[in-house]
Amino acid sequence: MTLTQLEIFTIVAELKSFTLAAMKLNISQSAVSHAIKSLEKDINVTLFTREQNQTTLTEIGNILLLRAHNMLSIQEAMRQEALAANGLKKGILRIGSFGPGSSSRILPPVLAQFRQQYPLINIIVDEGDD
Repeated sequence: MTLTQLEIFTIVAELKSFTLAAMKLNISQSAVSHAIKSLEKDINVTLFTREQNQTTLTEIGNILLLRAHNMLSIQEAMRQEALAANGLKKGILRIGSFGPGSSSRILPPVLAQFRQQYPLINIIVDEGDD
């Protein structure tokens, strides 16, 4: 099992499509399929059910998806800490925003100032309901 396989697994699960995952990762659909088959073989379980144009997680696939997210988060945290130790401030800032008011009025000036101070940090704003 590799972290690359886990990343591919999480993206296929998110997009519910091997083809869309391949497009997002800029790799071939067969490379995605091979990575998933290899991961399934390594851990001896079926992660997805594949029927016609529909890809869904199996019960164990849902359980292992949470573990995969945790492992990838740990990998990213390690990478961020190593970069910070070298004086580089690089990574991802994910912000949850409730409603268009904060997203359109409050966040832009704050994020503009943040972007000036930390230009290498990618900012993702997820809008949701209260």
